[in-house]
Amino acid sequence: EDVLTVSALYLLCIFVFSFLIKFMVDRNRRENTRYSLVGAGKRRVTGILLMETGGLALLTGILGLALHFCFYESFFEKLNISENIQYSLRDYAVILILMVGLSLLCIVPFILKFAKRTSIEAYRLH
Repeated sequence: EDVLTVSALYLLCIFVFSFLIKFMVDRNRRENTRYSLVGAGKRRVTGILLMETGGLALLTGILGLALHFCFYESFFEKLNISENIQYSLRDYAVILILMVGLSLLCIVPFILKFAKRTSIEAYRLH
């Protein structure tokens, strides 16, 4: 029963996370189109997208992990399925690396879609 609950929460988190990435890409589509129209190559725009996504994931990951660390005993420990879970600095580092990596992985389909369009096609979509 616990495995089913954790699995359902995990799937919900993946869905929400993917939706947020899509929202971010959609919000920045016009800006990325402008970069292309003023002469930035697809490689440069792709780099901007990757840096933007990685940077936001890194900052939000650090903030989230800092909040988890600060409020672990008073709040988050009560939410654990198992008792006596202790997190080390290595655990937090692995979580942060996974967060940034998954963010970058989630944006790949949007980058591929962007790379297929010309600047004029992207401009006409707005």
